[in-house]
Amino acid sequence: MILICGAGISGLCTAYFLENFVDENIIIVERKKEIGKTDSGLISDLIIKAFNFFDLIEKEFNIANFHFKDKKIEIKSNKKMYLIKREEIDKRIANLLTKTKIYLGEEVIKIENSIARTNKRKIKFDLLIDARGSFSNLAKRKKV
Repeated sequence: MILICGAGISGLCTAYFLENFVDENIIIVERKKEIGKTDSGLISDLIIKAFNFFDLIEKEFNIANFHFKDKKIEIKSNKKMYLIKREEIDKRIANLLTKTKIYLGEEVIKIENSIARTNKRKIKFDLLIDARGSFSNLAKRKKV
């Protein structure tokens, strides 16, 4: 059994590709109560191409500016970058999953001996994938 923590673009794509390549049960646990309620983030154009989501492109550009408290970073690219309808991508990928169970409104609280305890259930797993992003505190909780 494969347990994926996080139903954002990384967790959903991981589940999608695993469904096509392994014969394992897959469960995604997502803290939020709805898929697509993302905190934002950047995704590769490979996702757009792999799933043929060109209709979700709102704007194309070659320069991106990132503003931080004390500085601004400008990224120029020869390849096009896209402003996309991010919430819709997550929802569409979730709808493509045929074998994966998704538990919304659940958060992993503790991991011990290949058992993850959420706020609602215990899940025994063979492989744990933390797809919650760079601010995930899952590793801190278990010291994985």
